[in-house]
Amino acid sequence: MLTDRNFTLAEIAEVLGKNPQTLRTHINRGYATALHSGTGKATGKHARFSFHTVMEFAVAYHLEALGVRLESGFRYATGFAHVGHGAVPGLPGERAPGFPYHTKHGRTLVAVHGDRMAIALWDNGKTNPYVALRSQLGRPAAMIVFDATQVFFDVCKRLGVDAYDALNAEYREEAE
Repeated sequence: MLTDRNFTLAEIAEVLGKNPQTLRTHINRGYATALHSGTGKATGKHARFSFHTVMEFAVAYHLEALGVRLESGFRYATGFAHVGHGAVPGLPGERAPGFPYHTKHGRTLVAVHGDRMAIALWDNGKTNPYVALRSQLGRPAAMIVFDATQVFFDVCKRLGVDAYDALNAEYREEAE
């Protein structure tokens, strides 16, 4: 299972196309949570990190590419990667930390504005996710929205993992 795997900082950097020192710098500046698996510390040359940390970095760098300040991007990324999300009406369960909702329900969209983040499901035209996102964010005039399902699929591909298999393993009750 994907959540059982651990990664070195060098492996995470390779997956994300970054220099390992860049990741270390973001940990040292306090941007990244990047908890070391087992000890809760991000120290040591051979520290190993969870899949949640891989997603934390991936989401933060994706947000940076969309114009979000890196420090803010990591704050949002921590919320996505390390915290689950409550159930969406009509779905059998909650979103697992670091994962989008299962794709059989649609795509997971994340919106950010100010100090708030919102998550909604885009269920292939049945509902308008932007209404839900704007409502969760307090109806801002503008927000940055990204497809968390696509970020997850990109990370899985770079890890050599089938994203559908990973979703089915995480959401066993919803496996296709």
